[in-house]
Amino acid sequence: MNIPTLLFNFNELGRPDPNFFYSSKLDLDNSVLLLFKNKKVLFTSPMNKWRVEGLDKDFEIKILKRRQFYHHLKNYLYKKTVGLDLSSISAAQFLALKKKFKLKPKDISQFFSKLRMVKSEEELKNIKKAVQITKKILNQIKQELRVGLTEIQVCNLLKKKALEHNVFLSFEPIVAADSSSKNPHHLPTNKKIEKFCLIDFGIKYNYYCAELTRYYFLKRNLKEEKFYKLAKKIFSQIVNCIPKSKNTSVFYKKVFEILKKHNWQNIPHAIGHGIGLQVHEAPFFSKSKSYPLKESMAIALEPAYYSKDFGVRFEENIVIKKNKVEIL
Repeated sequence: MNIPTLLFNFNELGRPDPNFFYSSKLDLDNSVLLLFKNKKVLFTSPMNKWRVEGLDKDFEIKILKRRQFYHHLKNYLYKKTVGLDLSSISAAQFLALKKKFKLKPKDISQFFSKLRMVKSEEELKNIKKAVQITKKILNQIKQELRVGLTEIQVCNLLKKKALEHNVFLSFEPIVAADSSSKNPHHLPTNKKIEKFCLIDFGIKYNYYCAELTRYYFLKRNLKEEKFYKLAKKIFSQIVNCIPKSKNTSVFYKKVFEILKKHNWQNIPHAIGHGIGLQVHEAPFFSKSKSYPLKESMAIALEPAYYSKDFGVRFEENIVIKKNKVEIL
């Protein structure tokens, strides 16, 4: 960026603001990061003093109480054009900055969104590890699923397994028994599993997310099993479209033709999305906006079918390689 950029992280520990973490590689609550072309200035709470020791080479560090941040920031930002992540700061923060500093705000949220789409090798290692652990937990859960368990009980089992693996969840798990599966974002209830169960689940590894969706049959259900097998088949077909697509618009058109052949074109959610520090991030797959498809992008693809009685969804995480796709 050619202008000073201000990033806030007042989130709880373990869930830092994505752009703050991406720029600093730090999980610090009550902190502000000021980025210049050749310098990083970190404002952080005295409570984090021990956590920033040894960072002096990379940052100019200001250890201050939060109420002192604005006074010191004024020396850097007064009446200047400043990059702000308007997708993450509150209206109150935005108005306070304009009033105190008389600055000219420039929204840099899309700049970071595009920057984060292509992953480094280290980022891809973290995502791969997150997927590996997610798959391991799902395989363990498969052995424990039984008729009569409630959606909430299964959800709690997933959380317990995550704790046993010393990882955080990427998002609140979706556990949908039988007819509940027709709701894409179902909230687990005390409904008991009778025949089958959809689970949408993922964990974070070193702050990077995974998201997978699986369907488990506890009793034979020929109709639903047929649709789930078709979801897997469609997934394989749309994966093969990626190397032939220069952007998400071209990819979307190819996918739509495949879905149309199977009468699956009315999916109420996107066919896929980027995955990284956030479980849903750019690139997004829709009619309205197009993103380039580049090597080292990490993507979650999730073909699905929903009827008035049930829904099926199959989701895997992939990485775009040169002229091919790697399923994680």
